[in-house]
Amino acid sequence: MNFKDLYWLGFLAILPLLSGCEGDPHPLTVVPDQLWQPAGLIYGGNIEQLNVLSDGHLVVRGTGSHLFWSADGGNRWEDRGQVHHWQVDATDNLVWIEPPASPNAAFRWVISTDQGQTWQNRYLSIPVNIDTFYDMRYDDIQLHMAPDGVVYLHFPQRQGTRIIEALYRSTDNGYTWSPQRFTSTTSQQITINDLRISPNHILYLSYTTSDSTSGISHHLLISRDQGQHWDEITQQPVSLKAVGASDQLYAVMYPDTDSTEFVRWHPERGWASVTLPGDGIPSQMWVRPRSDELFLQDGASKDIFYSPDGGQTWSVYYTVTHTDPYRTGDVHLAFGINDDLYLAVPGNLFYVPDYTTPNPQFRKVGMMGDSIWKIVQTRSGDLIALGQTEIYRSSDEGDHWTLIPTAATTFANIFLSPEGDLYGVTEVDAGYSKYTQLHLSHDNGRRWEKIHESPFPYFHNLRFTADGKMYASYQEALLVSTDRGRTWGVQHDFGGQSGTIEDVRVLSDQQVFVLTRKDLWKATNGADWVQMNIPPPRYGGFVRPLGVDAQEYLYLWANTLYRSTDYGVSWVDLRYNLGPISRYLSNSRGDLFAVIGDGVFAAYHNGDTWIPYTQGLPAGRDILAAVMLADDRMLVTSGGRFYRTALPLYPNW
Repeated sequence: MNFKDLYWLGFLAILPLLSGCEGDPHPLTVVPDQLWQPAGLIYGGNIEQLNVLSDGHLVVRGTGSHLFWSADGGNRWEDRGQVHHWQVDATDNLVWIEPPASPNAAFRWVISTDQGQTWQNRYLSIPVNIDTFYDMRYDDIQLHMAPDGVVYLHFPQRQGTRIIEALYRSTDNGYTWSPQRFTSTTSQQITINDLRISPNHILYLSYTTSDSTSGISHHLLISRDQGQHWDEITQQPVSLKAVGASDQLYAVMYPDTDSTEFVRWHPERGWASVTLPGDGIPSQMWVRPRSDELFLQDGASKDIFYSPDGGQTWSVYYTVTHTDPYRTGDVHLAFGINDDLYLAVPGNLFYVPDYTTPNPQFRKVGMMGDSIWKIVQTRSGDLIALGQTEIYRSSDEGDHWTLIPTAATTFANIFLSPEGDLYGVTEVDAGYSKYTQLHLSHDNGRRWEKIHESPFPYFHNLRFTADGKMYASYQEALLVSTDRGRTWGVQHDFGGQSGTIEDVRVLSDQQVFVLTRKDLWKATNGADWVQMNIPPPRYGGFVRPLGVDAQEYLYLWANTLYRSTDYGVSWVDLRYNLGPISRYLSNSRGDLFAVIGDGVFAAYHNGDTWIPYTQGLPAGRDILAAVMLADDRMLVTSGGRFYRTALPLYPNW
C-alpha cells in the first residue's frame, strides 16, 4: 500500500466528522452562500407610485423603489426589479429617462413594452449644452405623456452661474426631440415648477425666473398648439393640482404671503373660486379620466374628499388613519377601467369596485403596504400570517397569500395550539375601558368563534400544555384556563415581587417557567412556585427571552448568552455577544435557533457554539416574523418580503 492509498483511507475515515453526525440529512457545517432565497410575495413599505393599465393590470413602486406587477387586482405580486420612477404612455408602455452621467454623455430613453419584465434603451438626440456639468438626479428629470402620444421632457442645466430649465417635445416616441421656447428671457435663472396636459392636449406651464436684481417672478402659461405659442394667464404664485376633461385647470393660488385660494381656470371662462372641503389646502388631487369628477386629499386632516361636479359639492370619501404611528407616506389613487379605483394609503392598498355608490366598499387587496408580525404553520401545511390589521393564508409555503376575512375583528396576536386550532387575541379599546376577546378557529381561520371576553386589557405569552391547560400573562399575573380558553383565572400574581412577565415556557414534565423583568420562577403544574437563580445582566437592562432546546437546557440573553443545564439552578456564561435575541425557534429534532436583528443563529454542540445563518438575507433589515416549516426549513420576513431557506436546517451537533 503506497502513500496515496494511505492518504485516501485516512480521508475516508474522518469524512463522517467533516460532514456532521450520523443521521443528519443536511448538516450545515459549511453554510451555503445563498441559504436564504426570496419567496414569491413582496409586501410592506409604503406605495410610492400606483398605475392601472388599460388591461386592468397593476404596476406599483414600493419598497426599495422596486416595480411590482399584479395581473389579478393586487392579490399576487411579482417583483420586476428596481426602477426609480416611470410614466405610462398612451399604449401602456412604461418609460423613464436616464440622466447623463457626465458632461459628454447623453440622456437615455428606457422603455418596457411588457409591463416591466424587460427594458430597452437608446440614447436621445437632445443636446446637453452644459458649461459646467450639472449633476442631475432622477427626480430632476420630468417626463409628461400626452393622451395622443406626444411626450414632453424638462430638466435643469447649468449655464455659467445660472440654472436654466429646458423643455423638449417628441412626437415619435422619443426618437427625435425639438426644443420648446416658452420665455424670451436670456439673463435670468429659469425653473419649471410643473407642466399639466389636458385630455384635449392643452398645456399649462408654471415656471419662475429669478436674478439678484429683480428677485423672483412667477408665471403661468397656456398653450393651445402643443407648445408652439404660449399665452400668460397670471403672474400670481400657483401650485397646479389637476386638469379636468373640460380643460379646466385646478390650482392653489397664493395672492399674498398670508393667504391662499383654491381656484379653477377655464380657457374660455377664466378664473373662478372653488369651495374647499376640510380644514386645509389640498395636498393632492385626482381627476377621473375624461371627466370633471374630482378627488382631493385635505392637507390638514389627510382625508380624501369626492366631488362629482367639478368642485361645486364635496363629501368625505375616505378617512385616512395611520394604524402604525411610525408609518408615514403619501396617498395614491388610480382609476380602473370601469367605475372602479385603487386607493393606496400608508399601510394598506384598497380596491373599490364602484366608487360612485353612496357607501363604497373598500376591499383590502394582497399584502402590499402591510407589515407582517407573526407567522404560524397549521397541521395541513397552510401558513397563517398576522399583519397590522389583517390575517392571510398561504398554501404554497409563502409564495402566494390570500386575505382571510375576519368580519370586524382585528387581531393583536395569533397562536396555534398542539391540536392545530388557531387562537386570535383582540384588544378592544372602548374609551372608558379596555378588555380582551379571545377567538377560536378550527378550520385554519375561515370561521371564528368568540369564546372569551376578559377584563384584562391584553393577553401575552399564550402557552399550551399536554394535559389541556392554557397559560397566558397580563402584566404581573399568570393566567390559566382548563377548558381551552373559555374561562380564565389568576394562577399566580407576581406583583411586587418581580415585575411584568416577559416569557412563559412549559416543559415536557409540565414544569412551568415564568421569566419576569427581575426573576425566574418555576412550578410544577403551576403550583408551589420556587424562585430560581438568574444571571445578572451585563451593563444593566432586562433578561429576556427564555429559550429551551431538545435537552431542555435553558438559555437567557442578558447582554451575553447564558445556559443552564439544571433547570435554572446554575448558569454558565457562554460569552457570546450575539446581540438582543427577539425569539427562539426549534426544528423537529429540538435544535435551537435564535433570531437576532437581521440574522438567524444556530446552536452547535449543545449551545457551546453559535453559527450565523445570514447568507442571502438583506443586511440591516430586522426580521419581524419567523416560522419553522414542517420539513425543518425556515421562513422569515425581512426588508418588506419573505425569505425561505433552500434546505432544512440541521446543525451539526
